[in-house]
Amino acid sequence: MLPVTSKKCSQNPGLCPLRKGQNIAVLVPNEVIPGEPTHLFLRVPRPLPRAMIRVGGVYAKNHVSLWPAEMVEIALSPEITTELAKLPQAT
Repeated sequence: MLPVTSKKCSQNPGLCPLRKGQNIAVLVPNEVIPGEPTHLFLRVPRPLPRAMIRVGGVYAKNHVSLWPAEMVEIALSPEITTELAKLPQAT
């Protein structure tokens, strides 16, 4: 499991910061704008034969294999970024 969680959004009005979770080496961008479509890019620190990428409990996707050299792109719809902003805090 590769979770990406959102921090409390009240620190920066209009921006929802993200925090990389377990087994994520790189996460870009570090913040999303609620209601705007966003693309997340991430890398894993070591090869993973099977993985599930979760974003704040509002998005999840299974992957068969992930490699450190591979940049994984996740497209988040405006609805998902709005739901991320509603989360109370990071878990």
